[in-house]
Amino acid sequence: MSKTLKDLSVIAVTFFLLISLLSSCEKTQAQPTGDPAGIVKKNCTVCHNPQRICDSLGKKDRKEWDKTVKRMVDHGADISKQDIPSVVDYLTNIKPGSPTVCR
Repeated sequence: MSKTLKDLSVIAVTFFLLISLLSSCEKTQAQPTGDPAGIVKKNCTVCHNPQRICDSLGKKDRKEWDKTVKRMVDHGADISKQDIPSVVDYLTNIKPGSPTVCR
């Protein structure tokens, strides 16, 4: 086999391996968990200190929390569309200072 053919073979194999690797790294859709407290704790605190969330409890209504959660999902929060309503309900109804968020 000529050097050029070997080089092309190496390039082709490398290309296909790279494509396979990249396709396996695609972000998977978040699966609904049914645990809004766990979702908030796991996903919101990736970027925010729990105190920031705690400070908003009791101050935002359902519409404001819905807007906030959807904006965070648009910015990369790993919350499934199916979980958004339960997370919004949770944040709307949790009492200010709640230890499940404010620790």
